[in-house]
Amino acid sequence: MNLLKLIFVGLFAITLSACGGGGSGEPTGLQYTGVTTGAGIDENNAQALAISAQEGVDAQVSAENVPLGAVSADNGLMQAMMNQVNSIISNQQTSGTELPAGITQRTNGDCPSNPGYMELRGTQTSGTINFYNYCVVNTLGNMVFNGYISYMVNEPIVTVEMVNLSVSYAGYYMALNATMTINNTTGDVSMTVRWVGVDGKVHQIVGFSILGSGTDLSPFSVSGRVYHADHGYVDIATPQGLVYDTTCAGPLSGIMTITGGDGSMATITYDCNSYTVEVSGGTGAVIHNW
Repeated sequence: MNLLKLIFVGLFAITLSACGGGGSGEPTGLQYTGVTTGAGIDENNAQALAISAQEGVDAQVSAENVPLGAVSADNGLMQAMMNQVNSIISNQQTSGTELPAGITQRTNGDCPSNPGYMELRGTQTSGTINFYNYCVVNTLGNMVFNGYISYMVNEPIVTVEMVNLSVSYAGYYMALNATMTINNTTGDVSMTVRWVGVDGKVHQIVGFSILGSGTDLSPFSVSGRVYHADHGYVDIATPQGLVYDTTCAGPLSGIMTITGGDGSMATITYDCNSYTVEVSGGTGAVIHNW
């Protein structure tokens, strides 16, 4: 995935060839204390579970450098956050210069007022990027980051941790913690991500895998498990791959299914700025706007 490629190609010239599922180490910071059993999906909770699942997918597909569309209360902030981190790391490392041990490189944000700053400290084998109210001008206004990213290389294993990484943007706020372990021999990536969703509750994803590039010719195929604080986990699949476009608030097209622990299921069909949720055995599809 490109976020990891940008971190590792820029920092230590590592190429990832594939992403695989599986759990990883526990993220520092946010703790998931919600329901850990499988959800029972019905027409009362299907939309909430669909939104949680989409936020989890956004965390993954945005690492593939998907162009950012609109941000709304239901979707897009995770994508905006991860895309901007992607851009920050890419720009920071274009020179390919390694900082000497013990040296910190400080970069100010580009907002006219209260720009904040970030600090890069590290070598080819370990380091951190710290954000201190780091402010960048983005599509819908200023995007402010706090928290830090750390990395550790012990070939063939690379470990990345995002700790209390938060963003404020377009009137919304999101925070996440994540750990990722990459095996450069096999190309496998395992991860756990926890985030504060638009509902203000901590959610998490475990064992995510994603293939494709999000285009008509190569739509995203996604699988994994998302935990919703109130309802428990659902397993995600995409019988019709997801296609993204910058003009859309959500996926341009595609179908995702979520399956609860009791076998209950809902189908989410995407259409750019709206999506429908249909619970198996329910009264029919319900249309929602992002």
